[in-house]
Amino acid sequence: MEYRICEISGKRCYSKTDAQRAVNQATSRHWKNKAADIPKRVYLCPFCSSYHLTKEAKEHDGNKERNKSKTRYTDERRRAERMEKIIFRYTREYR
Repeated sequence: MEYRICEISGKRCYSKTDAQRAVNQATSRHWKNKAADIPKRVYLCPFCSSYHLTKEAKEHDGNKERNKSKTRYTDERRRAERMEKIIFRYTREYR
């Protein structure tokens, strides 16, 4: 099978399904052979608009933790507001 080569990165160009298949096959072979260098993920090349394989893991996004704490705060706030409404309603009914 012939592959096209990206002029900017010098890597093979894959379709999305072929790239995912290559990563899956390399991973299954890795467990059998204990190979050190295997492609870990697929990414879309901004230059040639095709997919490449890389051995680097995806970078950690610190925004997830920030968003999680923000969501937790808003959930707690909503819960507190709901409880205030319930308490207000019950105190009003029993006057």
